[in-house]
Amino acid sequence: MLTISWSIIDSWHKCPLRVRYELEGKSHSTSWAMSYAECGHYALKAWANDKDCLEAFAHRCAEYEHRTVDIKNWDGTFTDTETGIIQKAQIKDLLQKYIAANPTKPDPSMTEVFLTRDLGDGILLTGRIDKLGIPIVDYKFTSSPKYLSKIQAIIYSILNGGPSEFEYHMMIKARNPYCDVMPIPETQKQENLDRVIDGVIKPIAREIQTAQENPELWEAHPHEFLCQARYCSYWNVCDKHFI
Repeated sequence: MLTISWSIIDSWHKCPLRVRYELEGKSHSTSWAMSYAECGHYALKAWANDKDCLEAFAHRCAEYEHRTVDIKNWDGTFTDTETGIIQKAQIKDLLQKYIAANPTKPDPSMTEVFLTRDLGDGILLTGRIDKLGIPIVDYKFTSSPKYLSKIQAIIYSILNGGPSEFEYHMMIKARNPYCDVMPIPETQKQENLDRVIDGVIKPIAREIQTAQENPELWEAHPHEFLCQARYCSYWNVCDKHFI
C-alpha cells in the first residue's frame, strides 16, 4: 500500500524526484523559515497544554540551533545569521499576537491529531492536523496568504471523514507581521472532496506506484525556479539538480 500525504502531493508537483527521496527517507536540510515555523507549531501545542508558549518556543529553538548533522540550514550550520535572527523574531512576535487574539485555548487532545483514510486502490492518505474540531484549524507561518492551498484544506476534510468547516489561521511574516483567519468554504462540499480524490490524489498515487516499479521513470525538474539550494531540501543528495 502506498502512503501518501499533502507533503508528497505538493512535492510531486514541484519535482517528482523529491518524492522518491522523501519515500526513501533520505537525509535532508531545512531552511531557517521552516525550522522556526516548526518551533512555532510546537509552542502552540505547548500553549494548548497550559504551558508557557514563548518559553516552549525558546526551548525548541535552542534544540534546533544545536543540530548539526541531518537537519541544518542551507549553509550547513546553525549559526545566528541575520536571516535566522529575523525569522525567529518574527515568529515570536506572531505567537504573542495570536495568543492575545485567542484567549480560549484549544482542547489539547484535539491538537496535532494524526489521521489516516484508506482511499482504496492501495492508497492510504495520511496527515497531521493542527487542531481538529469545528472548524478544523491549520496554523500557517507564511510570507503571504497566496501560498496557502485549497487542496491541502480539502485533504484535511477527507481525512476528517467528510465535508468539514476549515480555517487557516495565518501568521504572516511580512514587514509588519500580522495574524488573520482564512476560511476555505470549498471543504464543506462532498463534490469538491470527490474531485480531489479522483482528480488529484489517485492520479498522482498511480504515477508514484508506476515509478516505484520502474525506477527509470523518476523525473527531476532541474529547469524549474524551485530547483535551487534555498528551496529544495534534497539539493545536497540530488545528482540531477540545476548547476
